[in-house]
Amino acid sequence: MIYSWNVASTRFDEVCNFLAELFEKKIGSGNYHLKSNGLDFNVIDLVDKKQLLPSHISSSLLVFGSTPSVFTMSEPENERLYRTIMKDPFTSLMPCLTFKSMGWRSDFITIEEILTKLELRLEEYGKDDER
Repeated sequence: MIYSWNVASTRFDEVCNFLAELFEKKIGSGNYHLKSNGLDFNVIDLVDKKQLLPSHISSSLLVFGSTPSVFTMSEPENERLYRTIMKDPFTSLMPCLTFKSMGWRSDFITIEEILTKLELRLEEYGKDDER
């Protein structure tokens, strides 16, 4: 499950990065539909129904996104996204870079931390059952 989250987080950040780029460059109407058939991914402009991602990106986005990667923004201009392959995608949940600006937790959550919180919750539920 941790690996699946890290794949989903990678793909989410990649998709949001492409959407931000389209929006910032004022490509299309700004009203987009995200579409995938499981192999290809595309952004469709809702006004003129035009596909906005080039075919080489559309056909590779989900494939490249299946390798958990950590994204960082270039400093100080925050314009370029850098990608590094996640070292161990099975032992910690990686944060989505997309949510960092919202003030949400943006550090890695280890499996030990997850298990500790689960154990505490299970203990709480056990106490509730005793009452």
